[in-house]
Amino acid sequence: GSTLAPGEFLSAKEFTAIMQFDCNFVLYNKREINWASNTINKGKSCYLHFQLDGNLVIKDISNTPIWALNLYCQPQPHCIVNAKLILEGYGNLVLYG
Repeated sequence: GSTLAPGEFLSAKEFTAIMQFDCNFVLYNKREINWASNTINKGKSCYLHFQLDGNLVIKDISNTPIWALNLYCQPQPHCIVNAKLILEGYGNLVLYG
């Protein structure tokens, strides 16, 4: 899978999706919040991880999940997703696969 570390972001036109240092994953339209994971200060050194099973998860420094999209392929444990997380130019954060 792929990862966004604290401070890393995806951007498209005026939209930015950033894994903030306060453990909140936020989608901005310029400076305005369009969506947030609402995980402010729920962990330390959090990162966004797109797992091989297709689930999008925020984990803290001890790899403890603090938020998850809870969408993943079936059947587990042998299902692997070949997909990408993309921020489109009109502000949609989309999983393609």
